[in-house]
Amino acid sequence: MRKIFLLAAAACLALCGCNSAKTDSSSALPQPSAEAQTQPVTAPVTAALTELPVTAPGEFGQPDPWTQDSNIVLIGEDGSYYYSCETGWYEGPFSVWYRDDLAGNITQLDIPAGIDETGYNYYDVLAMADGALWVEFRKAGDESSDLCAYRDGQLEDFPEPAGSSKIRAFSEDGIYFVHEGGIWLAEYSGGQEQVCVPDTGTADITGICVHEGTAYLDAAGADSGIYSCDLKTGECRYISPGNASFIAGDRLYFRQPEGIFRVSLDGTATERLTDKAASHFCLCDGKLYYTTYQENSALYCLDENGETTVVLGAGDLPECTGINRVSAVDGQLFAEGYSGAFWYVIAKMQPDGSWDIVHQGEEG
Repeated sequence: MRKIFLLAAAACLALCGCNSAKTDSSSALPQPSAEAQTQPVTAPVTAALTELPVTAPGEFGQPDPWTQDSNIVLIGEDGSYYYSCETGWYEGPFSVWYRDDLAGNITQLDIPAGIDETGYNYYDVLAMADGALWVEFRKAGDESSDLCAYRDGQLEDFPEPAGSSKIRAFSEDGIYFVHEGGIWLAEYSGGQEQVCVPDTGTADITGICVHEGTAYLDAAGADSGIYSCDLKTGECRYISPGNASFIAGDRLYFRQPEGIFRVSLDGTATERLTDKAASHFCLCDGKLYYTTYQENSALYCLDENGETTVVLGAGDLPECTGINRVSAVDGQLFAEGYSGAFWYVIAKMQPDGSWDIVHQGEEG
């Protein structure tokens, strides 16, 4: 059977919690609501996005590294690549964390793995911040999760507000959490405080990114959409329907079932950038890259002149039938190809447009 390679933003199966590891080794898109039940500070975008023409994008801003997340690969301070994969399927043992030192050598990080009668643990890589690789784990069937920092070869527990969800945003100052409807800041030094309680009506916060003192919130439910929240005053504004938002320049990029859009940070001047539903998208080197939900999907590129081209097909990666995800980190573009549930390949785009394999699944 082929071995699963679930990479960075996908959960990895393993068998040790953060505390035991420390001892041993040290979405479906929400549909826009027709009418918000609460009164936002500013009126929502009410024009039907499906009626907007696909517009020439013009200049793409430089993406904010703290808001554009879900990277396939993370790059450490020494230039090493970090990503997650799985080396077994119910037979075990499961080896979870790998490091590519750019010379093609892949070694397992010192995070214990195994199987016992307690069930599986899922690991996920979140970010490189404060000189550490940040790791999340949870048990199968358990919605709660714990956060750890992998630093100097050791796992360190990181205290979170009690009962906080997995919704986190990393920043230079610390990590923002959603806890009982409020936004909390946990400093890397250990201090914690509630920053504000945003009003998103009856919608539940499903995503958060922080930019220049403002939190941009993805929310799902009766009052679904994207909200902005002033972290000093708690004042909330409804920006637009959509989700998967991130900041670049002075605009917010997000997706809808009808395509990818962007809007000014005050919720005006909405532009539709693509006519294809996107499963994953990012900005890199002044261009928009995205994949779709379509079978035999490819990686598309939209440049500043509004021209769309296919830059990577499924057949360009070994044994792949589609391109699943795309992400940019440190100005470098990475794509993930897949075949079914048991085969994944990571490739990096070179300046000449060719692709080098960073990681390739293996037959099991």
